[in-house]
Amino acid sequence: MAQLFPTIEIIKKLNPLPTEGELKLVKFLKKTLPEDWEIYFQPFLNGDKPDIVLVRKDYGVLIIEVKDWELKKYAIEKDKWVLRHNKSQIIKSPIDQVSQYKNNFFDLHIPDLLQKKIKESKLYGIIQTQIYFHKETQESLNKWTHDRSINPNPRFCALIGRDSLNENIYTNILNGQLLNLKKTYFDKQLYLEF
Repeated sequence: MAQLFPTIEIIKKLNPLPTEGELKLVKFLKKTLPEDWEIYFQPFLNGDKPDIVLVRKDYGVLIIEVKDWELKKYAIEKDKWVLRHNKSQIIKSPIDQVSQYKNNFFDLHIPDLLQKKIKESKLYGIIQTQIYFHKETQESLNKWTHDRSINPNPRFCALIGRDSLNENIYTNILNGQLLNLKKTYFDKQLYLEF
């Protein structure tokens, strides 16, 4: 069982309250992942507040954005996400959102990480991203993104539907993102900086 910070009891009392999707995902991750995974719920990182950040010593970091969205209510207009009923309301793409969190780890949050990445490009892979769409099945999510030509590289940004919260399926997703593969360059010092 993975370590969760803060505890589920504290998470349920936070203001604002966690969404249904956030609670379901946190409970699934805590129950499913091995004890060497650390789960941080809405950590405050110099102004950034990703929904979930997972850290695993010797393996890497995973940033997860949770969306309790029904995708049928959203459209893509000129590469911008908008609400169907109010097309003037532009919404930040969740893919751009997790990418920004990832880049901020390199640019702002971890000292000298950007310089290390410049010297050793494979360091960019120590941080992976996922977006969990709680109100979508994997099939409906895949169809919606395919129909709109949204094709993030699943190795770097996995899009996950609610029915993928299954131990075997989720383990395959982590394997595809190389998060179950030890990385010598994610050493103790770098782990402690995170």
